[in-house]
Amino acid sequence: MSNIAGGTTLTTSLVQTGDTTGNLVFQTNGTTTALTLTTAQNANFANSVSAVGNVTGGNVITAGLVSLSSITKTGTDGVGNIGATGSTFNTIFAKATSAQYADLAEMYVADADYAPGTVVEFGGEYEITATTHSHTTRIAGVVSTSPAHLMNSQQSGTYVLPVALTGRVPCLVVGHISKGDRLVASDLPGVAQALTPDRYEPGSIVGKALQDRTGNVVGVIEIAVGRY
Repeated sequence: MSNIAGGTTLTTSLVQTGDTTGNLVFQTNGTTTALTLTTAQNANFANSVSAVGNVTGGNVITAGLVSLSSITKTGTDGVGNIGATGSTFNTIFAKATSAQYADLAEMYVADADYAPGTVVEFGGEYEITATTHSHTTRIAGVVSTSPAHLMNSQQSGTYVLPVALTGRVPCLVVGHISKGDRLVASDLPGVAQALTPDRYEPGSIVGKALQDRTGNVVGVIEIAVGRY
């Protein structure tokens, strides 16, 4: 019985007849050979591996195609990535996607590091800045807490922030607000308030409130961000 250590290159096609937990049995050119896989290491396959059971543990590294009928997540929920910064995939073909988080965001270069929930507008030294004037029509969106989908992810700059363009996000607010109210910028930096109807102008809407709130102290509520 031999071992497949990290860095080993297998140049033949292997058909595995059981689960890869503990000792393995591979069938090569009609001959059954017992092998032990060191799962903490990497196995590099130059051609192909065909498994009847499960492949468990370690890393599988190949420069070729991996063909699967489905991919199922195991282990801790919310841990593990597909691709990485500087090593991305190209086009993803799918019928539908599902995400735990709730907004579509895009990266913009800001003039400061604004906290999630801050209302921002187009302007300032770079692309966006915190709002400072009530009912401004330059609304860009709200700094996202956890985007469900992030566009322009490789934008560069000193302060590059994810700005929620649509979806549900926490937002800094002040004053009396009822669910369904249209929200606009207030005079407080980066803070929204309820729209004063006779001051409405296109481009001024931050989103709609999803919660009630009263008081003149700045707080956070969830809103449906977008130009309603």
